[in-house]
Amino acid sequence: MTFLNRIEPALVSDDPFVQHFAVSILQDSHLATPKTLFKALEAYDRKLPTIFPELILPHIGFLPVDEEGVQELISRLKTDNENKEWFVNLLDNADTSVLLQYESDLAPYLGRKFYKELNSFSEMDEEGLFLKLAGIANNLDNTYDPTAIQMGKRVANELIGRGIIEDWEPENAMGELLSYSFMPSIGLFQIYMAGELRTESTVPDLIKLLVRDDSDEALEEISSALIKIGTDEVVREVEKIAIDENIFIYSIDILAKIKSKEAEQALMRLWQKTDDISIQTTIADALCQHLSVEAIPLVEHQLEEGYDMIMADLEMSFYASLVLNKIDHPGLHHIKMSLIEKEDQFRQTFPPAENENKVGRNDPCPCGSGKKYKKCCL
Repeated sequence: MTFLNRIEPALVSDDPFVQHFAVSILQDSHLATPKTLFKALEAYDRKLPTIFPELILPHIGFLPVDEEGVQELISRLKTDNENKEWFVNLLDNADTSVLLQYESDLAPYLGRKFYKELNSFSEMDEEGLFLKLAGIANNLDNTYDPTAIQMGKRVANELIGRGIIEDWEPENAMGELLSYSFMPSIGLFQIYMAGELRTESTVPDLIKLLVRDDSDEALEEISSALIKIGTDEVVREVEKIAIDENIFIYSIDILAKIKSKEAEQALMRLWQKTDDISIQTTIADALCQHLSVEAIPLVEHQLEEGYDMIMADLEMSFYASLVLNKIDHPGLHHIKMSLIEKEDQFRQTFPPAENENKVGRNDPCPCGSGKKYKKCCL
């Protein structure tokens, strides 16, 4: 049984803590398939109890969408106007060719300007596509724009899809990026392509960039590429720098999202190598994301000794891991009651009108930066 097969059914769990945990595991892991979208929509349709400020829909914007998914989203756009923005967000994850196929249905929602850009790709030769990508990058050097980044990635995917980007090119690009003292915006797209192509030869340079760079945009893209590549070499190289206090949030998250025994064992070793409570908490939470049975005593120890509640809700992660592993732990009921009590206290402190905007650690930051809350205003 694959890890996805283990975690996907939890999206429709009637236990809100388990459902929330499943979403957090899948986010940024690149494990989900287009079928995962339908499982999440099932949870939305069933109006399952949730600890999200709203139902699950606003928190699944990372799920991949294929043609069947686009058809489903078109149907929902026509019948569920209240949640239109969330369905439109999901369409960002559909391939350009599929969006073009359904232009007449989607143009009213995605906009004529957007479709004009998509249609222009087919008219561009190799040089034109590179110039288009360079133009987007140049604009990003002046103004951060998440929409422009998405368009740039579509151009990058067009280059990859036409076979224009050969395996050696991402490796050369990483070497050039190391010669800069900062990450230029074009570098974000070069790193993205290295991840999309799973170019393992770029791993050493990606690790150097991870240690060097300090912009969240660069660190997010580097982390994503390393997770996509996801080999044992990635695990070994990340383990070497994982407890650096400047990047541990990113490096440990990489090991959390790579679902391999090697990554799990690396996390076990790292927990023993640090006494920093924030780093230990992050590692313990990552082990819960692995559904690690071996790590249960370690996580129990962390809970008993105290943990950094800003870094992770370790109690909830531990509870959900026990449930998903079907472990009849003697403290399971007590932990659930504690979680319910904490959630009730929160809702009493922040009534529903205010609570609507409660932000999860992995949700987009409400400041509008485009970064995750845990890596921005948190």
